[in-house]
Amino acid sequence: MFKLVLIHQSDERAYHFLKAERELTPPLKGKIEFHSFDAWKAGKADKKQLMNAVEEADFLVLLLHGGLAWFPEFSELEEKVCHKKPFFFHSEMEEEVCQLQEKSGLLPEEYQKIAEYYELGGTGNFQNLIAYLLREFGNAEVSFEEPVPAYREGIWKVPECEEQSVLQEADAFEGPVIGILVHYLNALNDDTAHVAMLSEEIRKRGGFPLPVVSTMQPTERTEGLSGMIRRYLKRDDGSARIQGLIVTTGFSMTMLASPGKGREDAGESVFTGLGVPVFQAMTTYFSYEKWEGSTQGMDAMTMCSNIYEPELDGQIITSVIGCTEVRETEYGKMNRIVPVPDRIEKLAGSVVNWGLLSLMKSSEKRVAVLLHNMPPRMDMLGCAYGLDTPESVFQMVEVLKREGLTLDRDWKDGQEIIRELTEGLMNEFGYLSNEQIKERSADLMSEEEYAGWFEGLPPSVREEMERVWGKAPGDFMTLEKNILIPGIRNGNLFIGIQPSRESAEKAEGVYHSMEHPCPHQYLGYYHWIKEVFGANLIYHVGAHGTAEWLPGKSVGLSASCYPSIVLDELPHAYPYIMNLPGEGTQAKRRASAVLISHMVPAMKESGIYGDMEVLEDKLEQYENAMEFDKSQGRGLLEEIRKVAGGSLHLLSEEEIRGFFNEPDAIVNKLHSRLEEIRHSQIRDGLHVLGKIPEKERMDHLLDFLELGGGDRRDLIEKVLKIPEELDAVINAFHGRFIKPGASGCPSRGAYEALPTGRNFYGVHPFQIPTREAWRSGEKLARQLLHKTVSDLGKAPEAVTIVIYSGETMKTYGTTIAEVLYLYGVRPKWFPKHDRVCGVEAIPAGELDHPRIDVTLRVSGLFRDNFPNLMELLDEAVNLAASEEEPDEFNYIRKHINRDIRKLISRGMEQEQARKQASARIFSCPPGQYGAGINLLISSGKWEGRKELGDAYLAWSAFAYGQGREGIQMADSFADRMKDSQVVLKNLSSVEEDLLDSDDFYNYFGGAIAAAEAAGGSAVSYTVSSSDGKEEQIRTTKEELERLVRTKLLNPSWIQGLMEHGYRGAQEMSAMFDITFGWDASTGNIDGWVYEGLVQTYLADETLKEWIKEQNPWAVHNMSGRLLEAYGRGMWDAEEESLTLARDIYLEMEGSLEDMG
Repeated sequence: MFKLVLIHQSDERAYHFLKAERELTPPLKGKIEFHSFDAWKAGKADKKQLMNAVEEADFLVLLLHGGLAWFPEFSELEEKVCHKKPFFFHSEMEEEVCQLQEKSGLLPEEYQKIAEYYELGGTGNFQNLIAYLLREFGNAEVSFEEPVPAYREGIWKVPECEEQSVLQEADAFEGPVIGILVHYLNALNDDTAHVAMLSEEIRKRGGFPLPVVSTMQPTERTEGLSGMIRRYLKRDDGSARIQGLIVTTGFSMTMLASPGKGREDAGESVFTGLGVPVFQAMTTYFSYEKWEGSTQGMDAMTMCSNIYEPELDGQIITSVIGCTEVRETEYGKMNRIVPVPDRIEKLAGSVVNWGLLSLMKSSEKRVAVLLHNMPPRMDMLGCAYGLDTPESVFQMVEVLKREGLTLDRDWKDGQEIIRELTEGLMNEFGYLSNEQIKERSADLMSEEEYAGWFEGLPPSVREEMERVWGKAPGDFMTLEKNILIPGIRNGNLFIGIQPSRESAEKAEGVYHSMEHPCPHQYLGYYHWIKEVFGANLIYHVGAHGTAEWLPGKSVGLSASCYPSIVLDELPHAYPYIMNLPGEGTQAKRRASAVLISHMVPAMKESGIYGDMEVLEDKLEQYENAMEFDKSQGRGLLEEIRKVAGGSLHLLSEEEIRGFFNEPDAIVNKLHSRLEEIRHSQIRDGLHVLGKIPEKERMDHLLDFLELGGGDRRDLIEKVLKIPEELDAVINAFHGRFIKPGASGCPSRGAYEALPTGRNFYGVHPFQIPTREAWRSGEKLARQLLHKTVSDLGKAPEAVTIVIYSGETMKTYGTTIAEVLYLYGVRPKWFPKHDRVCGVEAIPAGELDHPRIDVTLRVSGLFRDNFPNLMELLDEAVNLAASEEEPDEFNYIRKHINRDIRKLISRGMEQEQARKQASARIFSCPPGQYGAGINLLISSGKWEGRKELGDAYLAWSAFAYGQGREGIQMADSFADRMKDSQVVLKNLSSVEEDLLDSDDFYNYFGGAIAAAEAAGGSAVSYTVSSSDGKEEQIRTTKEELERLVRTKLLNPSWIQGLMEHGYRGAQEMSAMFDITFGWDASTGNIDGWVYEGLVQTYLADETLKEWIKEQNPWAVHNMSGRLLEAYGRGMWDAEEESLTLARDIYLEMEGSLEDMG
């Protein structure tokens, strides 16, 4: 008896395999003992039965559509089957297939034959496959037929003899021709209701649908995707027949079209030669009801197949057009796709609109370019991370003008664009009269027009909007019930200012209510762009705006999700810095953005300046004196102590007191501190889109890029391709394909992200943490424990770590690995590649530290991008807690058991108490983002650090992990923060620092404030690489002071920004906000820092006048922030400094009022 075992994931092919086995003829059936296991269940109830069946099997068939990540039991099966018995393995993960084929015991021709039966599918092919296996591996005398296509590749539902006339009709069509890729199996199973509805909707929108069926992978008897592109989607001359392509199946088409190659060897996207935008039309295993009610939006498996993998091809991530209905049949479960009509309508509209861009005359196209404005102040227009936004917009306008965009007037540079914007209406207009507001607004949208559109929104949205913002159109950013439209029009170009996400009046309520829709004016503004101005394309410029962060599902958005409402069917391109993959992929997945990666700013060594140079000279004199004339030593030490402990604040009070007890030791410390400052990397200005740096800045950029270990000649070649950033802007304007590319930090060696000008993607979540990240994470954990033992006298029992999505992508999970190591748990990987399949406890005998109780405060973006990691981490917590070890060694078990007893004593059931007590992964509310701190601080409506900490506790008290999808556990989170003895934040590279944005004090500073507000006492640490080479752990205060010296007060850093006019002055102004935010949330900013800011920016007449000329609102903000710090008791100001700040503030108040 031939023993055949099938392990499957209930997909269409598994259904046909089961049907084939059931319908075998009696002679065949009598020769086979058949066992079938559903991989989703095999790890639970059927595991023992599965292992026994595999042990006895003569042949094993593993059909794991989603890959090994969804069948972790394979790591146990592997030693039973690999090189021991023949098996056939298939998944859509090409690397897995390649590696396991070598261990399958099959000859290449045998593997290929089985694969062809599998690919061509259908009951008949699977019956012949079973017969083939029986003869070849069971030595049975049976006959079988060769595999044959069960459904023809070609135009869907069109006979082969009629295809040419359809193609001729497509070529003659005057509107957009839209290709639709239909998977062969969907056609075979007649599971195409979504394709029919999509085709019909494209026709309604004025397009011509051209649905093409393909096996995607080529076989001996089918052409696969590449053949279908060549035969149907291109003309005979190689030009594209279509203006857009919709892919209705998952995974990377590039890898499917090139079987046998892994991700790294697949080469450029299979769609590059086609040259038209390609759209991923998503389907989910969720039922319609589950999808509609889900805040996640998609199940984790289809996130891999419909998002992570298609992004590698450069596909635009769109809507969920189909949910899953599971039908029970006599042969097992059969999945059917149920169309989602309104999402199909949206997709069809988006694709047709992209297609029109390639057909319209350039002179008729209307383009909207939006600048970010956060916070919504006059000094903060175009505040994109690392980018000179005004000059970049000017460069964009210039290339679009050359491509035919109609303009009424020319600008000479970005400064002129900013000047015109600031002379018009902005999001802040406190000094303007009503008449001036009307005059300066680019347009006004009437109450009637907005209300007519607003009434068409889903009822839940209308109710929420009016509950929070009042009856439409509300009072915020309106005048006499008209919605205001800030921005400027120039022919067919509109340069706008992204609307305010909040109002100051609402900010103080952030920790009383998690309801957080945008104002009416936000929705009305985008509606005006689409319907009144009539934009054909919108560019958001730089990282990052707010549209992609509005409330709604994490991915797979519905009609009631705000990003979908705002951007609707409008083609969307987004120049974005290459080293923010987390934030960038958010725009791809929630706003259907085509990203255009741009270079990071050049960086250079900080150097030393001012009294630091004086100190260095004194230190050298002292060392010479100790060698040649010791009589001068005491006097020089007095001078050293005066400079280092006085104006430079490089000595602690303890070091000043004990200075003469161990002078040589302190002198050595001062040498080290100066060297650290000297070699710290700082930005050399900002990047301009498409512009190659010149002269010294080019050298600085190349020196900085070499930190990742690259070859200078190769780097020069890639840097010289920076103009391709503007080429991508042009490609979007003409509705063309934008090549995909990687993202990451070049200083960490992410050279695959170069050249820029690419539609970048992130990393696959199931590859986190990699083996290399595990080694780095273990090193970080040891570093943390060593530091805490040194500072606290022993290892901490409880730690809170703040984790971001982008950091996780850039480091491939170094912090995740650190957390696991602190738990005393390690990842399990599949052999030969970095795909994680689970975790296991490290035996106590192998650990040199106790199991630390780590609580994670993850960002909302991490929550969205890594649901698998939250499951993995939660599993690690429970695994560590299950180890029966003494309390003094297993702090996780100790604290969970303590809390279980406490909860049971309050009347909670045991199992519920266990689940609540073991929660360690917390984030913001489902569908929301942030931590609440920055909103309160920017509004000024807060009383003290306790209030900020309470806001953080409220915003962060939502537990995630196994069986938890954002359950509010306020008491549990407060207990975790109170327990924490350490709060930690790791920085991913030298390219970012704690003063880069308000995110750091919002999430990390907020955690420090929350620990204090909860009644705890935690020390906070930051891990960063100051020189781009070695990572160091410092207290947060030490790190902030390093940044103040190397960046804020450094003439070299300031000089780099002075080349960027308004935007450079804006960056300086932002530093005052961020420094203030750190002081408000942590108290880690001393008085000398404020004094340094006064002397550097306000007392220096030359610099102050330059800022006033370029960005007068920046001077107003700087002086205002200083006065607020003084008013709140955060700065014990010198009288002269206070007077200067006050005088400048009053002067600017008057002059800005005169300016209007």
